[in-house]
Formats: sequence, structure tokens, C-alpha cells
Amino acid sequence: MLILNSCKKIAENLNYEVSYFVYNLSSISQKRKFPSSLIDEINYNKPDVLIIQLGDNVSRKNLNIFSKDLEFFLSKLPNAQCSILTTPFYPDEVKNNIFVEISSKLGFYLVDLSNLISSSNDPSKLLAESEGFYLNPGVLAHPGDYGMSKIAMQIYPTVQSCLYD
Repeated sequence: MLILNSCKKIAENLNYEVSYFVYNLSSISQKRKFPSSLIDEINYNKPDVLIIQLGDNVSRKNLNIFSKDLEFFLSKLPNAQCSILTTPFYPDEVKNNIFVEISSKLGFYLVDLSNLISSSNDPSKLLAESEGFYLNPGVLAHPGDYGMSKIAMQIYPTVQSCLYD
């Protein structure tokens, strides 16, 4: 839903032709290596906009490994017109600092998503648990459709700015 919301908004409001690819980067978050073919595929597609959002499922004990793997992975990606790295959705100052450091070092725009939960009057409304569609506890703890639309709205100004500034 995040991708569809973002693409629709970009296409309509910025008069920009949008096609997209989704890549599962969970292997970086779960202390596993990512396939080098993933880097090749992203480089082959030469995106104008590249948005990387992950990190909520990284345990504190694996943060050093995750940080190194993420920085290495991102350093191998193409120089997109608009390369965006987001903080994790759930507030975590230690994790956020990693994302700030890496985005600064590699020249990525940084979008803070962690404030969505902390500034919400009803944080559970942002989660899939509020929608009543899912049974899996892991899925319930992730953003639902409403949460994804809030994420898209948080990312959109950065996309708009870097495409047209």
C-alpha cells in the first residue's frame, strides 16, 4: 500500500511517470547476507527515486553487523536522482543514529518515520492490528493501510523536493 500511495501521489501531483520495483531487504535486517544479484538488479533498473525503509526488526545485539551490512549495501547502489533512507517506523534513538550517520556519509536524504508513532494520538490506528484482517502477531505489529498512507505522506515532500529542486 505504501508504494501504491506514493506512486499515485507522485504521478498525479508531480506529473511524473511512475513505475516501481519492490525489493525485499529483510535479509539485511535479519543478520543474513543479501544476494549480490539484488545490487545488480537495482543498478540495472537505474531508478530516479530509491527509497530504503527497514530496520524495525533488527535486534540491538545485531546493530553493529546490521550497520556495516547496510552501509556496504547502500554504497553499491546507483546514484539515483533521489536516494532516500528512512529511519525505522518504531522510535529507537540508537537505531535512528545509525540511519542518520549512514545517510550523511553516503549522501542519502533522510526521512524520519519514528515520529509517526510517538506523535500520534492513537498509535494503534497506524498498525495492521487496527484493521482486523490479519491473525499473525508479526503482521499485526507492522503498519496497516492507514499507517502506510502516513508513511507515504512523510516521504512525499522529500521526493518532491529532490525531483524538482
